[in-house]
Amino acid sequence: MSKVKKVFTNSVLYSLSSILFRAASLILFPIFSAYLAKEDYGILSITQGILSLLTVLGGLELARAATRFIYDNNGKAPEENARNILGNYLVVQFFMNGLLVLVLFFFGEPWLTPMLHHIGFEPFMLYTLYAMPLLGVIELYRTYLRALQQGSRLFWFDICYSAANIGLNLFLVIYYEMGVLGIIVSTLINGVVFSLYAFFVYFIKTRFRINLKALKEGLSFSVPLVPYILFGILLEQTDKVILNVKFDEKLSGIYYIAFTFASIFSILKESFLQAYIPWFYENFKSNNFVLMNRISSLVIRGLGVAGVGLCLFGYEVLYLLSNNPDLVEAYVFIPWIVVGLYIVFAGQLFNLPVYHEKTMVKWLFTATVAGVVFNALASFLTIEHWGIMGSVFSKIMGYSAMVIISWLLYLKVSTYRFRLLGFWAMLFVMIALAEGIPRWPFGYTALLMCKVCFLLALLGWFFLFVKKNAPEVLRLRWWLKGF
Repeated sequence: MSKVKKVFTNSVLYSLSSILFRAASLILFPIFSAYLAKEDYGILSITQGILSLLTVLGGLELARAATRFIYDNNGKAPEENARNILGNYLVVQFFMNGLLVLVLFFFGEPWLTPMLHHIGFEPFMLYTLYAMPLLGVIELYRTYLRALQQGSRLFWFDICYSAANIGLNLFLVIYYEMGVLGIIVSTLINGVVFSLYAFFVYFIKTRFRINLKALKEGLSFSVPLVPYILFGILLEQTDKVILNVKFDEKLSGIYYIAFTFASIFSILKESFLQAYIPWFYENFKSNNFVLMNRISSLVIRGLGVAGVGLCLFGYEVLYLLSNNPDLVEAYVFIPWIVVGLYIVFAGQLFNLPVYHEKTMVKWLFTATVAGVVFNALASFLTIEHWGIMGSVFSKIMGYSAMVIISWLLYLKVSTYRFRLLGFWAMLFVMIALAEGIPRWPFGYTALLMCKVCFLLALLGWFFLFVKKNAPEVLRLRWWLKGF
């Protein structure tokens, strides 16, 4: 199977597993919305945000180092490199995560209360922390499967993980009536089961010891990424925390719902990147830039079409799935969140040459620092007056600042250039829809017809683009051979 085909087929598999989980969540959303209030979604938003921040500290971003060094030119096959690297990283990561949980068990309540505000440290944050070392093991196992491009194995692992998580959510939230705590406990139970599976299926076969030389090399790459990722998480959480402090969990809950639906776009872009990054490293060192531009241009436009679809039909999806009218108002914010996430995708592309060359990795944190500063300033100026829309605007300002710095680093470190005409065209369309749909002056029926016609026209344009630039992608046999 060609390596290009692996990028597309693995992207489909990664997307499919995530979309199936998200689809199941959306289908069950009417059930959960009957048992969970807006405050509960606000609790989830804040506790999960803090968990993301702490996971970076505990994991030291060694998973990113693993993906990079598995493909080093050291005379060894990637599988052999993986066995040498991942067992080493697992020991360090599990120890660091466990130590961090222990410290926060004794001192976490006074430290985290300013971020939690009305949310109790115990049980909500405490049970969330217990899952952290286990989730680290699971993510390192996923890193192995992605880096070795074992898309089908990762697909089935994620499907089983998601199915178990949904089943536990239903059981604990509905049968035991545990509310939002049931979702948090489900994550903890799932973490125990699947971390044990990952250990006995793969990690027990690795070089399960600390190799100081390999660890030093990995940490020299990953540690400079820690402030970059930490500030990135702060960028994601700053406006949410300020919104929660200035108002309450109800607005945070609506914001959380909007982000949950917009995250369908994140699933698509992250799935492509997971499949693309190992292939990118292989092709970048051989200067195969023409093929790389062909693939990236195709995906930039494809993700743009998906983003436009979410901008167009966010209201309809929320209306059909929610029996809580208070939550449907989140539809106004979905298009703008998608705009922000599409801008982030451009920054993620810019970062790939920086990761490969290594020399400028230590400066990546300046991108997320700029993002946090702009997000915080905009949040203090706008949230009190505009509420959720101020939070969304602040996020976009932060994303834009971050991507500009990433672009400057990319220009400095590499002569390779992405083709971005399609990106600017799709971004303009999304902004126009985000601004125009809520201001539509005519009836809803006319609006719905216009939205359907516009999407069909856009799909037709994308079909013609694919037919001209990558006609093999349109052949069913080409895809079937990939699986």
